[in-house]
Amino acid sequence: MTDTAEPLPNSLTVQSSDGSYALRLVVVNDGLECRGAVVVKKPSLELSPERLLAIFKEFGIRYGLIKQQCLELCYAVRHGKSCSNLLLARGTLPFPGKDGYVEFSPGVYRERPDFSEAEDGHVDFRRLNVHGNVRPGQLIGTLRPATPGTDGKGVRGEVVAAVAGEPLALELGEGVRGPDAQRQIHAEREGRVVFDGKMLEVSEIHLVEGDIDLETGHIDFIGFVEVRGDVPDGFQIKARRGVKIGGIAGACLIESEGDVELRGMAGKGTGKILCRGNLTAHFLNDVEVECANHVLVQNEIRNSLIKCLGLVSLPKGMITGGDCIALGGIEANKVGAPSGLRTELEAGIDYRVREKLCEARDELHEINTELLEINSILGSLKARLESGLPLSDGEKARITELAAKLAECESQRQQLLNQIETLQGQDNNQANGKVNVKSLLFEGVIVAIGKARETIKAERQGPLSLIENSLDHQLRFLPMTPLMKTSRELERELLENSPPE
Repeated sequence: MTDTAEPLPNSLTVQSSDGSYALRLVVVNDGLECRGAVVVKKPSLELSPERLLAIFKEFGIRYGLIKQQCLELCYAVRHGKSCSNLLLARGTLPFPGKDGYVEFSPGVYRERPDFSEAEDGHVDFRRLNVHGNVRPGQLIGTLRPATPGTDGKGVRGEVVAAVAGEPLALELGEGVRGPDAQRQIHAEREGRVVFDGKMLEVSEIHLVEGDIDLETGHIDFIGFVEVRGDVPDGFQIKARRGVKIGGIAGACLIESEGDVELRGMAGKGTGKILCRGNLTAHFLNDVEVECANHVLVQNEIRNSLIKCLGLVSLPKGMITGGDCIALGGIEANKVGAPSGLRTELEAGIDYRVREKLCEARDELHEINTELLEINSILGSLKARLESGLPLSDGEKARITELAAKLAECESQRQQLLNQIETLQGQDNNQANGKVNVKSLLFEGVIVAIGKARETIKAERQGPLSLIENSLDHQLRFLPMTPLMKTSRELERELLENSPPE
């Protein structure tokens, strides 16, 4: 067929010479299909496969013939059966081109969650693994061009043009550079990759407008995280530069190398906050806190474990139940509860040193118990020996074994005593062994400062400051002074102003 030839029609009707059948062929679907129908008045042998091929040639059909369907058409005419809508030839569909896209580097960004299964078969559906963290200079991905696609072929042999893909009109936001000559895109700052299908940027802030849920999942971010809603039980937020939560956090994990600010946490005994900066909250209830700086609470700390390397401050609030350990001192409006709920405050000690002391004291207790048992057995054997009763070879060997064990335990005991003495003697310039109570100190509260540890026997009215008397290692109850005036300064003033003996 030449360019000047008349175009072939899209339908053809063929009558048999004896009037036994009428065949109609049509080309449909943009030239990709040829379908046929036949009306048979009486059986006929005239429509043989060879005759059908000749008709196809006349109609211009030369590609994609479906042999089985053509034979069925001839068979129907031969047996006097009419049929319709038979697919007799099928071309090749064009394959559309692929749109341009960004091929992201592994772990940088995914459009869909990538759930992983633990060894025990458990899948944490809160861990989406969608947004990764990038650092300056890191390869974000490569901009891939659109492809032209693959042309198809019609039943008449004509080319059916493929639809080419659309190039990605990529817009680069802050923190991104490229594409370079290799079409690569790199990060200019650390943060998370944000991509809406058109705009690509590296954000230093991860903002969640509402609550944390299964769509947001856990957050592990190199920058700053702000959640304007709540954080339900079971979720984790880890952010290097800081965390701000406008709502309430449940039994979850909040961790940051920066400051943490939240309305409050109802931790149900499993909620935990790990903070390398300052922690600010309206309330903390059933929470464990490790804070490298100050803990500042407006209303209440209840039934919580607070471990702090700065000061714990509730100038208008109260500490009820739990343990509060603060290197920089503790201040609250009220401490304890009328019910006598166990509440313990310890000021002026690094909680990490305190934990080592507790471990050493526990080990010392075990060693002392073992020493008592060994000495008891050796004493019994020695009494038998002194009474003149003979000892068996096994008992003599037992004495030798116990003597060696006794020497080993005595050595371990002395090492632990030296370790405890060293830990107790550590001096920390940031230590402020001072507790300020503005309004009320309830009976039953335990206060530990230095080597002093006392249970408050009767309710005391504030304002007052508690420090250690370094002479007798008892608590001193003094008129309240600001926490910035340290226990050392107060102790020095008291010693300087005390009358000579």
